[in-house]
Amino acid sequence: MSHSDQKRNRKSLLLYAALAALVVAGILVARGMKNDGVTSPGAAFEIRSDDWVKGNPKAAVRLIEYSDFQCPACGSYYPLVKELAEEYGDRVAFVYRHFPLATIHRNAFSAAIAAEAAGRQGDFWGMHDTLFEKQAAWGESSNPEELFAGYAADLDLDAERFRTDSVDSSLRTRVERDAREADALALNSTPTFFLNGVNIANPRSLEEFKTQIEAALASAPL
Repeated sequence: MSHSDQKRNRKSLLLYAALAALVVAGILVARGMKNDGVTSPGAAFEIRSDDWVKGNPKAAVRLIEYSDFQCPACGSYYPLVKELAEEYGDRVAFVYRHFPLATIHRNAFSAAIAAEAAGRQGDFWGMHDTLFEKQAAWGESSNPEELFAGYAADLDLDAERFRTDSVDSSLRTRVERDAREADALALNSTPTFFLNGVNIANPRSLEEFKTQIEAALASAPL
């Protein structure tokens, strides 16, 4: 190989390396973006017919939460969101969507399935509350399904139907849909909240949360 050929090869390698670095940097930036304060795609604003909603689905103000039942931070926000839902009633739609971070929370996906199975019997929110309130008990269990079955019994659900629904592949598909949507929105942490389609920084207190909701209510169309 001539000296000029060697120089051309070195230039080509340098060019490819530079392009590869740019591609990798773009991927890392995209994965790290949370888009705080930026209007998100419509999926984070519109309420679907099969969404789990507290309050009025047609309310002008909508708080959509992407959450993980095993996430400690989600567990900390759970009582705040529950109190807000009770206080605002039909003035605000509170929506729960699944985003189980299965790589770090080994039982999160199973918990999401348990909530969906309870939802088949009309008690998604009962299981939702139980899972957060008993997070420490089932979070590191080697057999969380048995605990979930016990929670279902405590909620007076049909035990056999709950077990059957828990292995229904359509529930896995339902949870995976929410998770794919979270990925498409470049979310990388839980909980993540969208208030009227805008990804808001997680409020540091109940009062800060209420301030943001009150502002959304004040600007909502009559």
